[in-house]
Amino acid sequence: MAEGGHRIGRSSGPGIAGELRVEVLLLAGGRSKRLGRDKRFLTVDRRSLLERGLWLAKALCASPVILISDPEEEALLRERFPLPFRVQVDPVPGAGPLGALAGALSKTECDYGLLLAVDYPLMSRSFLLGFRSYLDSLGMRPAALVPVWRGRPQYACAFYHRRLAGPAWELFVSGERSLRGLIDALE
Repeated sequence: MAEGGHRIGRSSGPGIAGELRVEVLLLAGGRSKRLGRDKRFLTVDRRSLLERGLWLAKALCASPVILISDPEEEALLRERFPLPFRVQVDPVPGAGPLGALAGALSKTECDYGLLLAVDYPLMSRSFLLGFRSYLDSLGMRPAALVPVWRGRPQYACAFYHRRLAGPAWELFVSGERSLRGLIDALE
């Protein structure tokens, strides 16, 4: 896997004709244990990381989904961010991103969910638009498309096909908590 390259999960069927529908899933439910405070509200260039994530998401979809771990947080988010978005609570709060992804994929009507963690302060709209364009250009529909930056797969900034909802949930129930575990299971 070369720097700047992409890892493609195995396809389980023929290509899908037409425009792909993509929903942005903003991963914003972490407890920020290592940081010691809620990273969603840290500011970069006068915007909180969550506000910046919403702005990035708007480049790809009209109403992104914010994945949170506590149902009581929704009121706080709606008060702080008067933008159109939907909220989804992790099926098992505090148990990691795999469960949140599985829950979101099981509810989407779109072909793909772009999982995007809010703690990517250097993320750009141009990258996301190019990444989306790359997905559209593929002749097959991969189960997952994970970008690689400096030799490291970025699992929390990746396209996941909705057909992964079941397999992701099965892995989660078996004890897996990482997104990498899902990708490894595809190979």
